[in-house]
Formats: sequence, structure tokens, C-alpha cells
Amino acid sequence: MAADGVTSNLGPNPPERKGGNLLAQLVDVVDRDGCGNESSPGYNRLWLRELLQVAEVLRDYELYPGVDLYKNPKFVRMLYCTLPPIMARAYTAQIGDTGSCGGPHLSAEQHLILPGFIATGDPVFAQILYLSNGRSAKGLRYPDTYKDPSRLETDVESIIKIHGEFDPGSRLHSGYGLMALRSGSRDIWMYTGSTSGHGHSDGLNLGMDAFGLNMLPDLGYPRHTGPEHNRIQWVASTISHNTVVVDTEAQLRSQDRGLPLHFDDGGWVRLMDADKHKVYPQTDTYRRTVVMVDVDDTVSYGIDFFRVVGGSDHLYSFHAMSHEIAHTEGLHLVKQESGTYAGPEIPYGPDPSPLSGVSWDHNVFTYPDGYTWLDQVEKDLSPERQFAVDFAITDYWKLLEDPNGLHLRLTMLCSTPLDEVSIANGYPPAKAENPQPCLKYLLARHKGGDTLFTSVLEPYRTKRYIRSIEAAPVTPEDPTVRAVKITLESGRVDYVVYAPDQETEYTVDSRFRFRGFIGVASFSDGGLTRGYLHNGSTLTDAITGKCPAVTGTVADFTRQMSLDNTIEISPAQQTDPAALAGKYIFIENDGERSAVYRILKAAPLETGDLLLDIGDISPIRQYKDRFAPEEGFLYDIE
Repeated sequence: MAADGVTSNLGPNPPERKGGNLLAQLVDVVDRDGCGNESSPGYNRLWLRELLQVAEVLRDYELYPGVDLYKNPKFVRMLYCTLPPIMARAYTAQIGDTGSCGGPHLSAEQHLILPGFIATGDPVFAQILYLSNGRSAKGLRYPDTYKDPSRLETDVESIIKIHGEFDPGSRLHSGYGLMALRSGSRDIWMYTGSTSGHGHSDGLNLGMDAFGLNMLPDLGYPRHTGPEHNRIQWVASTISHNTVVVDTEAQLRSQDRGLPLHFDDGGWVRLMDADKHKVYPQTDTYRRTVVMVDVDDTVSYGIDFFRVVGGSDHLYSFHAMSHEIAHTEGLHLVKQESGTYAGPEIPYGPDPSPLSGVSWDHNVFTYPDGYTWLDQVEKDLSPERQFAVDFAITDYWKLLEDPNGLHLRLTMLCSTPLDEVSIANGYPPAKAENPQPCLKYLLARHKGGDTLFTSVLEPYRTKRYIRSIEAAPVTPEDPTVRAVKITLESGRVDYVVYAPDQETEYTVDSRFRFRGFIGVASFSDGGLTRGYLHNGSTLTDAITGKCPAVTGTVADFTRQMSLDNTIEISPAQQTDPAALAGKYIFIENDGERSAVYRILKAAPLETGDLLLDIGDISPIRQYKDRFAPEEGFLYDIE
């Protein structure tokens, strides 16, 4: 036995034998969220599709215990693999080689979802069946081997009446590498996962949905796969994504899932924070922190803090579902009469460097990576410290009854002047289903070893709900700390504060004290009306002496393959177990992979420790020896 009834008869084959090595693939390769080693949701879906055929053949097989894959925790987790990238309760995010640019396609086919519902009875599968069937249960059927296949229709309808439609809320999927802040059909998400295989060099890429539309689309599936210039130099390169390019090079491609640092859904404020500095060997910090703040029940704005330490050239690339800039503020753009972003004399299209015989990660291009695929350049070589670019959003896919008046405004606040800001045209792959016009790209460049890009992302329809945005002074001065003052048209004033140093107390705008990582203080009529504090102790005089972070040590955890996993912790402070449900535990480990788990519930033990229920998510990393399963496992926690 390998563990908990998983038989060695299906264990990894020794080197001299041939075979599928199935159990080692499940244990060593499939991540804790049930995804294979691909970034692309479409290609990860193939893992499930193929293994389902094996699972159905072996279902209820009794000659060898453990052969039934529906009792294998890693395979059971695979049944959920299509769920994490579903955004706005409508479509699958275009991550890596997936889908079309901004396409509203839901990669959750009923033949892949139904086995999960049959095997687990989890209502979430019924919700996805309902969603993928056009938000209807009509016509849904069990397999014909069932006595009454049509009963699925009434089963799904009953679940929808009890549980409602699919609404996963904000989630951190640390195995796959995806963070999503959700509020109904609004969301902001960040990808931290693998960039190899059918992935792109897109670590910490940002997406957003608002008003029923994908506002920050990835370019999607390339026109051609393999060593093709447009794919490697542009579609899959870093500069075509909403992230930061360091030293004019694309990120290294790897299986690294990044390191989640903070994640929280505070109701009206949501937070995600991750570092992925391994994509650039010269960086010590490559970190993105996004705060989402509700204005009301219909709209939210985001604040994007992106810090890079290391390298000498940092380029913030940003595009929206837009081929038109409505207007700009704080910029004096001069049109470049010819050429590309690589230079006025450099033509559009493939870099002449050869691709054949050169590995993807070691292409040496004649020009900066991807620059020759951006044309119609306008540039400001001395931008103001605060500037704004307003993107007019286009409903290319004709999804909305009223697509008029949609905008996404980016306001960037800089403590030191940037070296240049450019607007240029970038183009999705030339495929019939893609938007044929260009997409407008904002390129903000800073030459220096330490940069903190700070941007407010404001989706709106026709009329802005934000009256003004300004940097708020912070004392003592610290280049790593930012405070942004946002005044809404309603008169409400929000301060959003970011401070990597949680030990220092700061005074913000000579108005209130702050000590923590993230704080949001909301004032109306001169008084504090709401406050949010993450990993801190002080936010104005109204919130002091509180430390939301629970610290301590791991005492034990589930060490065998199981559908029920727990972590026992010894907390360093008095802790209410009920307050931990829905939160995440971040465990320091060897750094090879993260050890971050969602807490389903917590219970006190007689020893004073707490037992955290993490469900079917396993702490197992891999076999110690994939050809000798009896030797046991390695763990992400240790």
C-alpha cells in the first residue's frame, strides 16, 4: 500500500518496466487544485478528459483495492480543475494558449462536469451544469445507464433553488497559481502560475471584469503554436500582458507558481498579494498587491501596487478591451512618425533573429523583446508625476444590450518621475474570431533598481464616480510606502495605504495613524465611517491594538493521501476558531512551492492547539521515490 488504500499494484513502474506510471503522475504532477502542469485551462482540461476514460473503466473495480480512481483524492480533486478560472460567472479566463481575445467562452463541458456531480454530490457541479446549459436545467440528463436519466433536470433545479447560482466568491488557488477577488459579476484576478508548456511569460498578469464585460483581455490562443515569430516574440511574451517587463526581456518560463503573501475578502475591501521574482534572476522582489474597494453595490475600483527590486529598466505594460484612448491627463504625447516601439527606424513585425534551434528561454533578439510588434507610437519623455489614461471600452463580442459609455481609466501616481510614457498599438492574433482593430497599450517606463508602480483602476459607465485622486503624504517618509486619497462624487473620501514594513507607525495626510500592511479608511462628513486593516494594529484612533494576523507553529498535519486533510497549529495568541473559517493559512517552508491552504473550519483541541480543516486539499508534494512508493512522501509544509 502506498497510502490509505492506494495500492502499490497501481504504483509507479520501476525504470525497467514500461507503462503509464499513473499514480506518480497524479501525486507528483497534479497540483493541489487538481490541475496538470499546464497554465492553459484548455490544456489542463485535456488531463481530466483523458483520465475520466480510465476512471470509468476502473469504477467499482474490486480485485485490487485502490484501483477505483474515484476514491483517489488527487483524481477527485481533478474533477474541480475547470472551476478556478471561471470569471464573472460567465467565461473561462484566457490564461496561456486559451480561447480568443476577450472571448466569452466557458470551458466547462457537461461531460466533464457531470462525473464530478455523480461522484461527489457537491452542489457546485450542479451549479456549473446549470451555468454551462445557458443558466437552465432544461434538457440535462444523467448517462443512459441510469434508470431515469431525465431526473438530472429536477435534481439540478432543486439545488439551484436551495444554493442559488454559481458564486465562488474571492478565492486563492495556490496550487494552480490564480487569485481572484470577486463581488458578484465584478472581479479582479491575478495569475501567478506556471508559464511553461502552453503558457505565456505572464507572471502576475492582471485581469478585470465589470459591467458584464471582460475589460482586460489576454490575447488568447496564438495563430500558430511552435517556434513562430508572432507567438514567441509577441503573443506569449511579457510585454503583451498586463504586467512588468524587466530589462527589456521576457520572463523566464518555468513551473514556478509564485509565492502568495496575502489574501483576504473583507466584504467591502478585498486584497491579493504575491511575489514571483524567480521569473527574473536579477530581481529580489517582483511583487504585485491589488486592493479592490466597493463604491456601492454596482461598482468597485482597484488599486494596483507593483514593486520591482533589481534590474535597471522596469516597464509597466497595460492594455484594455479598447482600440481608442478617450483622453489623457498629465501627458504631452508626441507622435512618432514611423517605425515601432523598438525605434522610429525599426519596422513592424518579426525580429530578424532566428528562432529555429534556439530554446524559448534563450532567444537572443536583435531588439528588445516584443518591441517590434507595437506600432503607431506616441511618447512623452517627461511625464508628470501623476497622469491618467482613459480607455474607451468596446464590446467586440456584442454581449451587452447597451454597450455605450463604457470606460476604464488608469491613474498612475509616481513618487519619482518616470523616464517615459508611451501609447502604442498592439494586435491580437490574426484570427477570424478575434477583434480585428488594434488594442491600445500604455507603456510606463522607469530606469532604476527599485520601482513601485501605483495605479488606480476605475471602470465606469458614461460618468465617473471618482471626483479626484491624489497621493497623500506619509510621515516618516519611506519610498516603499504609498497612501492614495480618493474622493468620490458622493463626497466619501477613501484613503488606501500600502506599507511592506508593518513595524513602523506612519501618519497619513496629517489626519490619522497607521501601522499594518494594507489599510483603507473611509470618511464622510469629516468622520470615519468604515475602516479595513490587514495584518496590522493601528488604523486611525478608532482601530488600535488589533492584530488580525494569527501566528504560531505547525504541530502536525495529514501525512497520507486522504479526502479529509487537517493541519494542527499552536497559535502564539488567543484566537477565536470561528474567525478563521474562510481565511488562509500561509506556512513558511523551503520555498520550492508555496504552502497556502484555505481553512474550511477550525476547532480547539484539549492541548490548546487548533485543528484546521482544509478539506480534500493535500499537503503532499510528491513521492520520495516515484519508483518506490512504499518509502512515503515529501510534503509542502515541511
